[in-house]
Order: sequence, then structure tokens, then C-alpha cells
Amino acid sequence: MSGTGLESWVETSFDKLRLCNTILEPHGRQTLEAALGINVKAWKSDHNYDELEGFPFSGDVLYFDNECTLDPRAVARMSPYLQLLNSIGQWQRSGVLSDKEDGLKGTAVDDLRRLAGSAQCTLPHDKVFGLLGLLPQAISSKITIDYKRDETELSSEFTAAISIANENNGNLEGARDVKIQSTTVDSVYALQEVPGRGKGLVAIEKIFKGMRILSEKAIVTVGESVGSGRLRTSICQQVEALGENQRRAFLSMHNIHPYRNAAEQYLGIFRTNSLPAEAVGDKGAIFLEACRINHACDNNAQKNWNEKIKRHTVHAVRDIDKGEEITITYLGPLKNREARQKALQERFDFTCLCRLCSLPPEQSQESDKRLEEIHRLDGVIDQLGTEGVLVSPLRTLRYFDQQVCLYNEQGREDVGFAQAFVDAAQLVIANSDLVRGRISERAASIWKTTLGGDSTQAIKHAALVEDPSKYELYGVSMKWKTKVDEVPEGLEPSDFEDWLWRREKPKALGG
Repeated sequence: MSGTGLESWVETSFDKLRLCNTILEPHGRQTLEAALGINVKAWKSDHNYDELEGFPFSGDVLYFDNECTLDPRAVARMSPYLQLLNSIGQWQRSGVLSDKEDGLKGTAVDDLRRLAGSAQCTLPHDKVFGLLGLLPQAISSKITIDYKRDETELSSEFTAAISIANENNGNLEGARDVKIQSTTVDSVYALQEVPGRGKGLVAIEKIFKGMRILSEKAIVTVGESVGSGRLRTSICQQVEALGENQRRAFLSMHNIHPYRNAAEQYLGIFRTNSLPAEAVGDKGAIFLEACRINHACDNNAQKNWNEKIKRHTVHAVRDIDKGEEITITYLGPLKNREARQKALQERFDFTCLCRLCSLPPEQSQESDKRLEEIHRLDGVIDQLGTEGVLVSPLRTLRYFDQQVCLYNEQGREDVGFAQAFVDAAQLVIANSDLVRGRISERAASIWKTTLGGDSTQAIKHAALVEDPSKYELYGVSMKWKTKVDEVPEGLEPSDFEDWLWRREKPKALGG
């Protein structure tokens, strides 16, 4: 960036930050912390807002060195923050930021909510609490400031308060298209007709990898191991107890089973659409939003029952573009195309035409070979059992290494990919190799992306990253004993991977 361009860019940034400070005076400084992810109180105590020129910003705002050159990484990091400040400036100039009693209104609330939703706050609750000073009393009065509250429930309450306020003001933009609203802070999807697939959830703005798309409570829940008579009775009772709108939404769901009466219809809808409602067991449930998500073998989102918050969650496993359908997989571990199509026909009565199932023959065969090999290796590892951990750990680690490479070639970061890292980490820790036990960091990262940071899996393996010796089988064998800090330095990425997976390098000829 040229000197002139840099000076202009910095001056513009200063103007926006001054503007933000002006807005914060009547509306509360906590808003800036929620929106920008910085500690405003500490920032204010160290610096004078009236003397911003030449100020080396800290936190997540700007990074300058002594020669006043801009770190290019800072530009990318600051971009969404400047977008937020620019929006606040536009709102102030347009009059929507009139005074504290009125606060922001209409689409301005939703815009600020979405922008602040991506902030890196020390306390996630501040993404809601930090905005209350900018909102009308019709919204802010319905939110109790309590940092002990569950953040997911808080987000749902915040969304409900905004929806109610919008309804009261007749401000439901796009209500004809959006038939259901997300239960998360950010309404990022709409229920729409999808050509050839009936109704489905479609992104109404870009959804980024790892984002929680929805978090939802069940309206009908039942354990499928109960007798068919009790199952039918339980479903009937729960459906009949639903409110009119929920019951209408339930009856509009797809049903592949023939029926002669209402009880059989309810049962058919449940069996066609139910999703898991417990981490271990056969309890299934109907979720009015999650059960609307269609299948794709190359799904862009991951479903999960979150035992900690007792809700069904869906997270983006890759970026999802605006207008793109949100999809999950109805199947377990992916198998070859023929096996997938057979299972989908038998269980759900449709043929999948997703990108993976529509690959040209040669590419489809290559994909099938990778998936079949992952499945074969699972079987080999299972057969080895404890012998694979204690007697031949190096051979077993090779199998996990192969699986990880195959997942990478397949381009999938799903729960199977995470489990390969989990199993590898547990193998090396059982053999006292604490430094390589940090493989669990990769598993924790994938769990966080696919299932959420509050999922049981993400929490468990984040703890294992901090202290691998907490694994219950640590030290069963002392074969590979290492300390957690014995990480080699100065290795190229490929050499580091060779070290991590204990790969044998080919011997030089004539050596």
C-alpha cells in the first residue's frame, strides 16, 4: 500500500472510530466490546480518544510498526469491524440512532446483530448484552442481564424479542418467503421450494464454515424401542397437544409411508423425518426446522444432538453461499455410490443427485475407492483391538495416517475425519507419547467446527489438548514415552507430518 493510500486509509479509520466513540457516549461502551471484540475499558484508560493520530491500536483493530507500515493481516481482520462502524455511521446520519429511548429500528437491528455475531468477545454473552443500549426498550426490556445464563437460550430469547418487536411494528421484511425463522441469533436461512426436492432450507446470506445454523428443541420425542402400540399412542398424544401452527407444520412434512388414519399418518411422518434426540440410544424426535433439511452425500452442514444443551444443532462444515441449499447427510459413514443409493431408496424412497453422486464415471470410481478403503481400514483396526494399541501400535498408527490422507483427498472434514484423529491421539497417549498426543488438537478443531464448541466431543478433546495425560489409558505402555513439550523445531510442514505420524523415510541407495 502506498504512503498516500495508507495515510488516507488510516485517517478514514480514525474518523470511523471517532464516530463510534460519539455513538457510545449515549449508548454504552460495552457495545464496542461486543461489536469489535476488544476491552473498551482498558483501551479507554490507556489512551485518549481525542488524540488518535499516531496511536498504535491494540486488540483486534490495527497493528502499526514504528515506520507506520500496515501489516496486511490487519487489513483482513479489520475489514468486518470497519463495515460495522460504517453501518453505525450510516444509521446515525439517517436518524435511526435518534436517542436511547428509541434506539435502532427495523433492518438496522438485524444488520448490527449479524455483524456483531462474528465478533470475538471474551464473553459470548456480550454479543447480546453489549447491544442492548442501542436497542429500543421494546427489545432491551425483555432481556435479563445475567452472565450465568446459557448463551444458546439467551440467543433464542434475543431473537424472539426482536421478532415480536418487528411484528408489532409491522416490520417483517420478506415474510412471504421466510416461513420459519432460525432459533439462533442470526436468521440465515429460509424455508423455500427447491426444484425437484420439495421444500428445504436455503441460505439467505453467506454462511461461514463452523457457524451454528440452528439450535432447536423437539416438538415430538419418543424412544423407538418401545412397542409399536405404545409408540403410536405416544406420538398421537404429543401431536394432538401441539398448537395449531406447530401441528400444521408437522402435518406438512413429507411421509413415505401409506396410512389409513391419523395415527398411522403421524407415525409415518415421524419415521420419515425423525432425527436423533440423545447422544447414545434410540430416542428420536421431530424438529420443525432441522427436519426440513434435505440430504446430500456431499452435505455442507452437520446435524448433531447436543447433550449439554439438550438441543439439535446444525453447523456449516464449509462455506455456504447465499441462495445455496443447506444439506445434511441422512446416512452414517459414507460408502460407495451404489451402497449409498441403495440405502437411500430403501429407507427414504429417493435417488440422490448431489454433486458427489453425479460425478463423471472415472471420478466417481476414484471417490468410491477412497471411501471403501476408509471403511476397510475401520474394519482392520476394529479387528486388531487392544493388540493394535499395545502389541503393534506403529502398524495401527499407519492405518490412522492412511485414513487421514484419504479423508484429505476426498475433501471431507466430517465426524469420521475427526474420529481418525481421536483414535490416533488415544493410541499414542496409551503408549505414553504425550507430545504426539497433541494430535487431539486437530480432532478438537474439527469437532468445534462440525458440532460446536459446546458439544461433548469438543469439550472433551479440548481438555485432552491441555493435558494429554488425562486420557484414562495413558501410560498403559511406556513404549513411546515422551514429554508434552518435546516438539521438534525448525521442521518443514511435510517433515513435521512425517515426525507426527512416525513415518519411515526411504533409505538412500548405497547408504
